[in-house]
Amino acid sequence: MGDAGRSALAPVGWGVLGATSLVARLAVLPALVASPTARLVAVASKSHRRGGYDDFGADRVADTYDDIL
Repeated sequence: MGDAGRSALAPVGWGVLGATSLVARLAVLPALVASPTARLVAVASKSHRRGGYDDFGADRVADTYDDIL
C-alpha cells in the first residue's frame, strides 16, 4: 500500500500506561504526538494520577490503568 494509501487512513489511537515514567515522557509520548499516524487518546499513571503529562495533549487522563484497558 504505498505512502498515498497510508495518508488516507485514520490515525491509530493510543493509550499510555505509566505516562509519567522517564521513558514515556522522553520517548514514547513525544513520538506519538509527532506521528501523523498516531493519536494520543488516553494516559494514566499510578504514581501521579493527575499531572505531569498535560503538555502532550491526550484526549483524556484516566484514573486507573483499567480505565484504559
